[in-house]
Amino acid sequence: MYSHRSSESLLHMIGTLQKHQETFKKTGGSHAAGIFDKKFQLLTIREDIGRHNAVDKCVGSLLLKDHLKNGMYLLVSGRVSYEIVSKAFLAKIQVIVAVSACSSMAVDFATEFGICLIGFISENKTPINANPIFFQTKVLSGVKKKYIPKRMKTKRELN
Repeated sequence: MYSHRSSESLLHMIGTLQKHQETFKKTGGSHAAGIFDKKFQLLTIREDIGRHNAVDKCVGSLLLKDHLKNGMYLLVSGRVSYEIVSKAFLAKIQVIVAVSACSSMAVDFATEFGICLIGFISENKTPINANPIFFQTKVLSGVKKKYIPKRMKTKRELN
C-alpha cells in the first residue's frame, strides 16, 4: 500500500473510483464522487447524473455511518466548482482530486480554505491548482511531467 502522498497514490485512487463506476459503465451518463481515508482506502463512492449530488451522497453516507471524520480525499469524475470546494470544507476534507477542470472560483475558495486542489490529473501530470504545500515536491518527483500552475488572479485583484 502507499505510505505517502504521491502522484502514484492519487492515480491509484482515481483507478479505484473508475473501477466502481457501475452506472457510468452501463450508461456513460453519470458522475461519480468518492471519499478516501489517509491511507488511500475507499470509504464510499456514489454516482448521480449531477456531480454535486454525487458529492452530497458521499458525504451523507459517511455522516450516517459516523465515518466522515476519516475522510481526507474527495475524488470527483467531473469539473470542480466552488460549491464542491465548499462542501469539502464543511466536511473537513483536505484534498480534492478531479479528472477534469477546476473553475477559477474553486481555486480561490480552495486557496482560502486551505484545501489542496488538483485538477486534470493524469499519468503525465499532477497539476496542483491550490495549496501545493500539502504535497512535498520530492514526493511528486515520480511524475513524468510535473506541472504546478500559478494561481490566476481574480477580477477583484486585477482591478
